[in-house]
Amino acid sequence: MNGPLSNDITLLLRKMEEGEAGALDQLMRVVYDDLERMAASHLRRQFGERMGQLTLEPAALVNESFLRLIKQRKAYDNRGQFFAIATKVMLRVLMDYRR
Repeated sequence: MNGPLSNDITLLLRKMEEGEAGALDQLMRVVYDDLERMAASHLRRQFGERMGQLTLEPAALVNESFLRLIKQRKAYDNRGQFFAIATKVMLRVLMDYRR
């Protein structure tokens, strides 16, 4: 994703870093659908046919990942870095879930 939305995400990340009220909520609204698609994709790859037996749904994976992501880091250079780190965090959540 490039263009205006990509710039919006980078701007929201900067506002969040600066501590602007509401920036985190705005960011979550903007990136939630992309994160949920990523989560569903990771779940399909990790669990395949067993997905119907899981208690972990994409929305729960997004929520847990987002909480960890925000706790571990206060600043991101841009949208690309944010999504790259979000992917790593999601995979760690899935590893914890498998245990």
